[in-house]
Amino acid sequence: MNFINNKLFWVLVPILMIVLIFLFYCICFFRSQTDTNDVIISGFVYDLKTKKTLGDVNVKVFNYRFEDDHGFQNYDEYLGFDTIYVKTSHDGTYKVSIPKSAFIRIYFIHDGFISLSDTSIFSEKKIFLDAYLIPQNVRVKEE
Repeated sequence: MNFINNKLFWVLVPILMIVLIFLFYCICFFRSQTDTNDVIISGFVYDLKTKKTLGDVNVKVFNYRFEDDHGFQNYDEYLGFDTIYVKTSHDGTYKVSIPKSAFIRIYFIHDGFISLSDTSIFSEKKIFLDAYLIPQNVRVKEE
């Protein structure tokens, strides 16, 4: 009897395909749910009105990790949390180095300007993020 004509073959092939697809999904999921090591965030902060860089801007970074401070990992939730404060240099640049990260929130705060938050940054090795702060006395045109 030919194996391809056998009913068992037509039962086993779909089951095998489902198992392989499930294994591929699990591997992809767990590889994507890991912390990124040695993350560097850098960029410039500008005045939106004049397009000039702003010095002495407070940059507040909230860093979320899957791994807690004791080395325990859980891929369902963020167990580790860090808050990092830096200021931009006189030429408006900033740079933040983070040893381990999964998700980042960044706030830019400066006197006389509306605070800016960029809240959807998943960690990568290098993140370049320029920020444009709006002076408090300037109205933004709505499109």
